[in-house]
Amino acid sequence: MCKICEVVIVYLLCLVDQLNINLQGFLKCSHLILTVTAMRRLYVGGLSHTVTEKDLKDRFGKFGAVEDVELRTRKDPEGVPYKTFGYVNINISDADLKKCLTVLNKSKWKGGTLQIEIAKESFLETHRIWL
Repeated sequence: MCKICEVVIVYLLCLVDQLNINLQGFLKCSHLILTVTAMRRLYVGGLSHTVTEKDLKDRFGKFGAVEDVELRTRKDPEGVPYKTFGYVNINISDADLKKCLTVLNKSKWKGGTLQIEIAKESFLETHRIWL
């Protein structure tokens, strides 16, 4: 490995540590090819009431490393589900995120039509009160 690649690797590892992101590198002397992944939280709407956390993990796992899945179902006063949506926390590169959104957004799946977007920060997260 050449000196330039060594310096770049050391710099990137320091940067990765500061930004808390995962880095996968394929190194050859004079050729440095990097894929940077970041944790993203995706909102997934339009889910069928029969979808499970495992289903979502498997579906999104084709595009990145799924860390966590949350499913939420809203029910009417009689207890009948009327809206199911979820959040997927996934380590994913920008390219794979674009591919994921292109392939899955507005696609039909298990009786629903998926609506996927990067989740917005909640009011509670942006307005934390430190005691």
